[in-house]
Amino acid sequence: MNTMDRPRERNVRESLVAMRRAALADPNPGDVPLTDRRHVWDTVGLTEPDRPTRVILTIDVGYHVSGFLPNSDFEKCWHLSVSHPSKLDGPSREPEAPTREEVWAWAVACFGEREARTYAHVEPPIQSSLDNLVTEHGRMPGVAHVRIWLDEFNRPLLTLGEPYHVRLADWSPPEADR
Repeated sequence: MNTMDRPRERNVRESLVAMRRAALADPNPGDVPLTDRRHVWDTVGLTEPDRPTRVILTIDVGYHVSGFLPNSDFEKCWHLSVSHPSKLDGPSREPEAPTREEVWAWAVACFGEREARTYAHVEPPIQSSLDNLVTEHGRMPGVAHVRIWLDEFNRPLLTLGEPYHVRLADWSPPEADR
């Protein structure tokens, strides 16, 4: 966020603090549609400030019965979703996938540099609704997900490997490539 002007940086920080408070106050069971708009922010990108961006932040609970590839070892998590809303109208419009840099910029803005880089698991977006993951697991294409798994006291868990037991893709922090 160091390329933002101070008013924009303050707006991002204040909005994310409000979203975190809402998430803590009202955890999402994960197996029902999210209807509380306090968890959704339509804004612009951090690395692409001219692109409309949708950010959703929840604490999801009950992962043994819900979520993509459920795993009973991980019952609760911060769940950050990032996408670029479609410019097309109509019911078939799908969000455009954010870049890895955009997703990590939001993860760092939301959770802080240390927490994001230490604990975050990033699930990259799928590219098309024709992908069978959408039909089998209800995932929307074009949306990236960042999860930080939590213990019963809402402290981050350092997991060993992928909590989903599969390697979806390498969406490690962009600086890891250098």
